[in-house]
Amino acid sequence: MSVAIGFDNVDVSYPLGWRFRGKRHRALKGISLEIRHGERLAVLGSNGSGKSTLLRLIADLIVPDAGHVSRNHGPCQMLNLSLGFMPHLSGRQNVILSGLLQGFSRNHIDSRLGAVEDFSELGDFFDLPLRTYSSGMRARLGFSLAMELSPDMLVIDEALGVGDAAFQEKSRSALTDKIHSGLTVILVSHNEPFARETCDRAVWLSGGEVKGIGSVDEMYRKYRDWDKSTRAVARSASDLPPENGKT
Repeated sequence: MSVAIGFDNVDVSYPLGWRFRGKRHRALKGISLEIRHGERLAVLGSNGSGKSTLLRLIADLIVPDAGHVSRNHGPCQMLNLSLGFMPHLSGRQNVILSGLLQGFSRNHIDSRLGAVEDFSELGDFFDLPLRTYSSGMRARLGFSLAMELSPDMLVIDEALGVGDAAFQEKSRSALTDKIHSGLTVILVSHNEPFARETCDRAVWLSGGEVKGIGSVDEMYRKYRDWDKSTRAVARSASDLPPENGKT
């Protein structure tokens, strides 16, 4: 398979705030990775490992501070429910704006608006401002947008539980169909069985660095072993007596 997106020694950092006098946090450190057309890649790692930053970089929502990113793909949809939606715009207007920002043509968006509206099951709320929505309704809109605009690449950040039980079943089925439709898919999920079922390959991140790339089974095994070892060390350190008898 040809390469859809490649990272060569990429760094991403964020400012820590005015209290830290210009210091920055390196969220990604020297990332080198190739994602192939049509593959389904799982991204593993603990909280703060750089997973969400990597997804935002893949979706072209941020630019690296160092290194090079090469792209050879069409529109990319990041499924991070309601990401970038504007509260004063209606659901319909948000779908149009989000689609345009992701590189879809207005004709394509208009041709899918009815399908997005139907899938979301929002009824009259589809034409009301987003500020009138509940969090579940915003999630439905974001999910429906991702399912119906047909991107070349789908980036999924923990988006498997949407709405009530009936809609969750509907959304899970639609997501599974979308993942197996030949798209390039990048998935962050702590649902290990789902990742094993849907992904071909996995990358393991820790501290902003790539610790391993390989089969889903191998990377999950290494990640679990590392996590167990890290927790054991932390427990041992907490059991140590205080220095010099101090309490």
